[in-house]
Amino acid sequence: MSQDLLVGANPAATFQDATAADVPASPSSNGRLPWPFPAPFADADGAVSAFFYPPSALRQRDTVVVLCNPIGWEAIAATQSFRELATRLANVGFPVLRFDYRGTGDSSGTDDEPDRVLVWLRSVHGAVEHARRCSGRHSVALVGLHLGATLAMCAALEAGGVDSLTLWAPYAKGRTFAREAKAYYSLAAAEQASPRLDDGSLEVAGFLLTAATLKDLSALDLTAAPQSPAPKALVIGRDSTGAELPLVKHLRALGSEVEHDVAKGYANMMRDPRGSVIPSADCDRIVSFLNAAHPASGVAKPTPIASDWHGARYTVESDPRTGPTLHETTLALGPDKRLFGVLTQLDTPPSAPAAKPAVIFLNTTPHTRIGPNRMYVPLARALAKQGFPALRFDLSGVGDSPRSTQTADLIYSKEFVKDVTAAMDGLQELGFARFVIVGLCSGAYLAFHTALSDPRVVSAVMINPQTFDWKDGDSLEIRQRSSVMSTSFYQRALLNPETWRRALKGDIDFRTIALAFAGRAQHRAKLESQRLLTRLGLVERERWVDVGASFDALVKRGTSTYMVYSGDDEGIDHLASQVGSRLRRLRRHRNFRMDIVPGPDHTFSQLWAQARLQSMILSYLADRFA
Repeated sequence: MSQDLLVGANPAATFQDATAADVPASPSSNGRLPWPFPAPFADADGAVSAFFYPPSALRQRDTVVVLCNPIGWEAIAATQSFRELATRLANVGFPVLRFDYRGTGDSSGTDDEPDRVLVWLRSVHGAVEHARRCSGRHSVALVGLHLGATLAMCAALEAGGVDSLTLWAPYAKGRTFAREAKAYYSLAAAEQASPRLDDGSLEVAGFLLTAATLKDLSALDLTAAPQSPAPKALVIGRDSTGAELPLVKHLRALGSEVEHDVAKGYANMMRDPRGSVIPSADCDRIVSFLNAAHPASGVAKPTPIASDWHGARYTVESDPRTGPTLHETTLALGPDKRLFGVLTQLDTPPSAPAAKPAVIFLNTTPHTRIGPNRMYVPLARALAKQGFPALRFDLSGVGDSPRSTQTADLIYSKEFVKDVTAAMDGLQELGFARFVIVGLCSGAYLAFHTALSDPRVVSAVMINPQTFDWKDGDSLEIRQRSSVMSTSFYQRALLNPETWRRALKGDIDFRTIALAFAGRAQHRAKLESQRLLTRLGLVERERWVDVGASFDALVKRGTSTYMVYSGDDEGIDHLASQVGSRLRRLRRHRNFRMDIVPGPDHTFSQLWAQARLQSMILSYLADRFA
């Protein structure tokens, strides 16, 4: 099935009639949930990415639940928690829709476009109407998290017709969000020496909040609502400070039946995605509230849904005055069609031959296909404009691809090479024969090993790789290394008087740094010993990865390798130790290039760094495949 979903088109045309019993079960070990389907839709602002969870066939609710994400970095941190909540709700009989606001996630648009708050609210309205079409239900429950909760209540006030409202750690006043964003910006700018934006805009954890967006957010005040947004509401405070109590009091005064609770796991949910913990108790509380507010009818209802993941096609950019039209298509990849991907292409006939290789972006586990700071989305679209079809897809157990037993809880594993091979096989069926693999950190490790194993890879772009030879038990060491800078960083720091002032105040963790340097020395000694024993014939080469020889093999095969490092990233030292004396010779080879960019952090979260990285990759691939 392949159907266009264009701006102004009827999104319902993408779906076929099916009952909940027709939905295949999840591939998870307990088989407890119907797996969600991509359900993109279009509103007046552009394409909106969404996933629809059909309800359990055993229990049916007459209400569809729409989940409203937080914004920016918090949306990335809460990704797995929102998927878990959607799954739990589907298990008890609720159809569920989760979506990305315009300019976020896989949806079209960018942070710097005008009227962000109005556009986000229109995305909520569009998601509500789309959820009704997908589910066949009219009754709607809105669930929002943090700023998403604020937007959910504003949308409910604007449109009406919402039957229940769950506000999870809401901002009662938008100016509170703006104040917290300014505080984070000031701290980050001081730590990273980031350039300040003169127009009043803020750079917050890799995302942009324009001055106009901050102004519009500051004008939001839920405690000034003139009428009840929903008959029933659950308000879950972020902590025990009671900041949400004025909102609870106001909603009750407006006539809403309000339940109030305090979050049990909010702080742990909002950590770095790798350390984020799903707040099970909070999810249970939300499910319990919705269970009571929307009892099961006991009658199975048909649910108009898509029959598979493959072929939903939508326009992300279309303006004949400014450039070509870009389409994105959802793909089901792998032998069991359970790897989810999004392919970005120019608007060309499906049978047109691809003059340039397809680019595949690899997850930095546990970040999803959009990449850290969402940077893979604009990069994929920029590459597509230059004629490089670009695939963003989720590895097994990451994002919207279900977990496999082989890759459960892994960060660095050659098992993931099978997923990348499956993605290339799927694209090959569409007519693509050559591939460029792009990855950051653990994604770079995977790009390296995929390139070694598959000659269809004509170029590998590796951004801040931390290791090339991983074995069981190494992951904790690698995580620790990511907090320690390169040797050159500390050499420069010794000449800076501020370093000695911080040392006297006890602000420098010398023990961690010393352990890291000792580990580097031990690792270099081990590698030199392995090389010597291999040359003497006392150790089989297959027992360890000779990284230098592997890079030699790639460049001799004709596979171009592009290494990009942040100037102070510890991975530079690791590359030097693993490649050894070959590095200088490799850097003279036409198929090997290494660039070091002073200033960015490990994930290139600064906006200027993201722009620089995008420009470098575009330029490199344009030169290689002119």
